[in-house]
Amino acid sequence: MPQRPSNKVKVYVRSRPTNNFASDAISFGRDNRTISIHRVPSTNIVDNKINDWAFHLDGVFHNISQEDIFNFVAKDVVDRTIDGYNGTILCYGQTGAGKTHTMTGFTESYPNRGIIPRTLQHLYQQINARQEFSYTVRIAYLEIYNDSMCDLLRSLDSSPEYQQQQQQQQLSIGEDSGFIYIKGLSYRLANSEEEALNLLFEGETNRAIGQHVLNKQSSRSHCIFTILIECRSVLSSDDKYTASKLNLVDLAGSERLAKTNSEGVTKREATFINKSLSFLEQAVLNLSDKKANQSHFRSSKLTHALKDSIGGRCHTVMIANIWPEIEHLEETISTLRFASRMMCVPAEPTVNEVVDPVKAIENYKRENKHLKEELALHDTLANRHGISYDPLNEQQLHEIENQCRRYVDGSVDEIQVKNIRQVQAAFNSFKTICRTTEKDVEKKYRDRFVTPDKHEYDHQDS
Repeated sequence: MPQRPSNKVKVYVRSRPTNNFASDAISFGRDNRTISIHRVPSTNIVDNKINDWAFHLDGVFHNISQEDIFNFVAKDVVDRTIDGYNGTILCYGQTGAGKTHTMTGFTESYPNRGIIPRTLQHLYQQINARQEFSYTVRIAYLEIYNDSMCDLLRSLDSSPEYQQQQQQQQLSIGEDSGFIYIKGLSYRLANSEEEALNLLFEGETNRAIGQHVLNKQSSRSHCIFTILIECRSVLSSDDKYTASKLNLVDLAGSERLAKTNSEGVTKREATFINKSLSFLEQAVLNLSDKKANQSHFRSSKLTHALKDSIGGRCHTVMIANIWPEIEHLEETISTLRFASRMMCVPAEPTVNEVVDPVKAIENYKRENKHLKEELALHDTLANRHGISYDPLNEQQLHEIENQCRRYVDGSVDEIQVKNIRQVQAAFNSFKTICRTTEKDVEKKYRDRFVTPDKHEYDHQDS
């Protein structure tokens, strides 16, 4: 199978380990990039439904370790984020398929830790190895529960004033030149891997967790773990630096209410989850069609928050988690269909360069000083002394204006100018003299040739 173009979103499939693998319905290709699905048609009724599918993806992983999934799927995205590119890794699939296990893993089991803790470890290892750069890392943890946004790191500020402010202030999504930001979301400074992991653990304790038939620890919300990275060179005085964003997204699982036997609050949560995932699917379809209307991203908090994080300038990778048992075959087909659509989304990642205004001003001042020194050296070599390139004061401007007036009336034959500022001042003086002379001539003309009207003669006779 030929290599897929690199300017598309990368999509991988991870199969949940199970003792009840549906070998009669699901098979993996030898190229580790193909999944074939066969659905046994019903013998009771005659229908024209498709019963065989072949899905071609960027990679298919079955019985793979947490370390391997990070190395094969996530590591390159993290490295590119450190280099200044925006990145997104998101897990999608039915409830119980292993999304949270893939993204977060088990905090109490070091070998089973997921993409987020491994990302933090790799990030700080790279930062410590790149001594020629200075990095600033900030972390935010956003939860979208029943289409309402919540800051999972809000509890770190326990002061009564802050808690009252948080209750009054609702998180909102803003957009500036195509970049999405969450107004009111806290971004915590993390100077080490330990500090970053503590923020992760703090956020995990605040997540909304529920229980139903398919999953005793079901995530009832979408969660976006965001890492902001600023990189500055310590060897260069350049006023530019890179500012990148890495979103690690654990989507809540799609659910069939008849299977989960959800009731009450859990049923309401499932309704919101399925609705937001439906909007996400519609947004992905629009992204693959350049002529489509992009307003669908505003249909839900989830799609709006991820508007700049799927394709486009962002290096995006999706992991489609499936549960390869016969009773979950319909959900597996649905997940793989969405994965195929995601593969059509274009992606052209670019480095995010930002100009530091403070450093830019310092560089401009330094450059101005160097230019003045170069001019002074040039004047010395040309045997010109006493020349100043500073702005002219009022006395100097008045002197140049007097020279220009004497030149106009013939008192002098030339004007003494030594630098460009004096030349500009001379031109401004000539402009002023011309306008003044024009008004004087017009007034004299009117006084001499314009005849007063009859009313003025009558007034004089009386």
